[in-house]
Amino acid sequence: MKSLKKQWALVVAICLMIIPSACNRSSISTPNDVKQDTTELYFPTNTNNQELSASFPYIEKNVYELYQNSENIVVANILDYDTYTDDYIPKVFSQAKVTEVLKGNLQVGNEITISETGKHLEDGSDISIGGIPLLYPGMKVILFLDEEAPLLDPTRTGYGLVGSYLGKFIYHPDGTIYNFSLLGGDDAMTLSDVTGPLTEEEFRSLLPQESTTINTEITQPTAIS
Repeated sequence: MKSLKKQWALVVAICLMIIPSACNRSSISTPNDVKQDTTELYFPTNTNNQELSASFPYIEKNVYELYQNSENIVVANILDYDTYTDDYIPKVFSQAKVTEVLKGNLQVGNEITISETGKHLEDGSDISIGGIPLLYPGMKVILFLDEEAPLLDPTRTGYGLVGSYLGKFIYHPDGTIYNFSLLGGDDAMTLSDVTGPLTEEEFRSLLPQESTTINTEITQPTAIS
């Protein structure tokens, strides 16, 4: 239940006052195509997001701390999403297919649910913590996750991100890897060892030697139609 406690600590800290964010993104495949098969990775670069203000009891400072505090770390393709909202907290539940396991007991081919606080809007933008883009179909990502636990929707279980958006990285179509904090505004939390895009080799050099490398091939995700 450790991850559930972390999730509720975050929920209690969230102030649902929406603030304009400086985050911009444009898509290589637009929101109108996400229900079709994608031939390129989706990478957000040109959308004005709205910001949920939040405070955190602790924020990881670097990739090593993310690794140490994660129960599971996977490379995955984002396939689809659905939403859930109680009286106060909007949630996006993204479905991800695991293509590589870097830590933990998940298996290649597993389809898992990732919980994020926020909402996708009809104009293609997001409401999210810090205005950082939420997970979206067509992305290839690296996720630092808690253990599986009940979600805000009491009928489901899934995984929360360690360090909020610091615990997710995204592949650009050119093969480089970005932390999601690099897609936000000047006030975004950042990792001390990830100040710009990384090559695959540079990212993996930040992981402890015991991390597994089952499949390093860059594969293209396919969104559910």
